[in-house]
Amino acid sequence: MQVQRWHTSWVVHAPAKLNLFFEVLGRREDGYHLIETLVVPISLYDTLVLEEIPGSNIVLDVKWVWKGDWAELCGKYSVPADETNLVYRAARLVQQETGINRGVRIQLWKRIPTGAGLGGGSSDAAAALVALCQVWNVGVSQQTLHHWSAQLGSDVPLFLHKGPSVCRGRGEIVEPVRPGPLLHAVVVKPPVSLATRDVYGACRVPERPQAVAPLLEAWQRGDWASFRQRVFNRLEEPAQRLAPELASLKWSLGQMGSWAVSLTGSGSCYFALYCHREQALAAARRIHSARLGAAFVVHSVV
Repeated sequence: MQVQRWHTSWVVHAPAKLNLFFEVLGRREDGYHLIETLVVPISLYDTLVLEEIPGSNIVLDVKWVWKGDWAELCGKYSVPADETNLVYRAARLVQQETGINRGVRIQLWKRIPTGAGLGGGSSDAAAALVALCQVWNVGVSQQTLHHWSAQLGSDVPLFLHKGPSVCRGRGEIVEPVRPGPLLHAVVVKPPVSLATRDVYGACRVPERPQAVAPLLEAWQRGDWASFRQRVFNRLEEPAQRLAPELASLKWSLGQMGSWAVSLTGSGSCYFALYCHREQALAAARRIHSARLGAAFVVHSVV
């Protein structure tokens, strides 16, 4: 993540992600699931604006770029601005780990829907960690940042890396991988939201898990016929059992000329992949007309 200085403030953009592949390998004794997933950051961002203030207080102000019904659909009233927010927790963690007794005001401009499987909260936390190290002149290693981020959440470490990654363990073991060709997609946030805990709780661990390698290799060599057959998410079936309307959304997206449709993360967002941006734009217009949800036209980023 690149942090930019602007007068007395620092600005950093936090990307959303898509899971092109998601398999559940088992369950640990502590309740966490073991996973293997291929994660790709996309061109849908939250923005953090940070400014140092006198004292040692952490002041978080959450604002939504989207207005009206669109903002409500994306979760406007579900993002707290208190100590339960991952951005606030990231700032407090840096203070505690370094002994720094300085304050900061953080404006969090939200675009990424919540309860959607897009990783917005985790990405915001990673962005806060990286930015605060510059605001407070903290010199730490990448290993230390990774350790801090893993304390905040399983998905947070992956956002410290640019480009696609294969994540394992509970998600905190991150292996950056070589990207394949540019991906265009339309991402749809339906009216329903899902809690990650509920979806994992409804998931059954398969006897014969699928492997991520065939999908990754197909993407890297641009073998679209093989790639489209291997886009997969083990959490899709339990998500649809919890929210049956998601099956209808997937069917509708499949009728719009895409060559692959899948749930991202634990949902509730679905994405449809296209060869060209114009095709994704046309699909987004149809989605809006059919009132299927908020539609975002995005591409993969490296």
